[in-house]
Order: sequence, then structure tokens, then C-alpha cells
Amino acid sequence: MPPLLRTAGESLAFDCALEWVAELIGEGSAHELRDVDTAATVSVSVEPARRAFDTRGWCRLARGAWHRDG
Repeated sequence: MPPLLRTAGESLAFDCALEWVAELIGEGSAHELRDVDTAATVSVSVEPARRAFDTRGWCRLARGAWHRDG
């Protein structure tokens, strides 16, 4: 399981393909990421590609952010 950060009633899972970004996430989370066997309520994926995600059919969450089930 990817490391989790519990905050504001949410469990954020981070899957990061870029080591330098993973280091920034760890630093920004005050190194509170934990390997626990708990389901995440929010998943964050950082991919090495520099192209946009295909968001067709997703619901707009906020400016520049979309969401979908699953």
C-alpha cells in the first residue's frame, strides 16, 4: 500500500513516480506519511508524463481539479 497521510478526517494515499516530488510530499507533510493497512479516502497520483489526464466523464471539483469514483 502507498504511504498515507491522515488529516482533516481524510486519509490521503500518495503514489509518486518521481523521487524528487516524493521528497517534497514528505517534507510538506512534516514527514507524517505512514505505511498503514487502511483504505484511503483520497488518492494522489504523480506520474512522470507531462501530458494532461483524460478527464472526459469526470466531475469538476474545483478550478483545475476533477474527480471520479474509483
